[in-house]
Amino acid sequence: MVFLSSHAEIRVPKNTSKRTIEKFLEKNYDLILQKINNATFAQREYIQNEEFLIAGQVFKLNIVISNINEVIAENGIINLYVKHDNYDLKKALIEKYYTRIAQTDIKRLVLKWSKNMELFPAKVKLNKAEKRWGSCNYSTKTLNFTIRNAMLEDWVQEYIVIHELAHLIHPNHSARFWNFVESFMPDYKLAEQYLKANSALLTL
Repeated sequence: MVFLSSHAEIRVPKNTSKRTIEKFLEKNYDLILQKINNATFAQREYIQNEEFLIAGQVFKLNIVISNINEVIAENGIINLYVKHDNYDLKKALIEKYYTRIAQTDIKRLVLKWSKNMELFPAKVKLNKAEKRWGSCNYSTKTLNFTIRNAMLEDWVQEYIVIHELAHLIHPNHSARFWNFVESFMPDYKLAEQYLKANSALLTL
């Protein structure tokens, strides 16, 4: 297995079965995740025409020097109005914008899937995690989600919410955990593939 900047690449003999690969991934999931989380991700520059995802759609950044600090996204363009062309200011405004979207999305999806799964967290929090999509504190029943979830298509966000809710009763990535996740989202592996395939754009 080779760990690259944003994902892990598995290299196996030509005739290795799909099931053998899946078993390896299930057995080593936590180690693989740790290695990926420790990898170095490309840093955003917040420059003209830089591409960002919003709900799975590609938007290009348009920086406008103005007398206000504001973000307006429409028609494939993120219009970033700033008083000064300053990196920290641009980053803060973009993060604030994604936070606002994520608050709405995560609240809606946690409410939906909590009812469907009959699992109810004590707290739901947002953070700015750069390498994790979500986490669950099993002892306090607290779910944490990164604001980067706002970049994802709705069905991928649903997978992340289902994944973390499942940890309320299955703290580890055991076979029972994955079977439980699969019972609510049979094609959850497609969501994981989506996250890997779009990793270069899924940063803030």
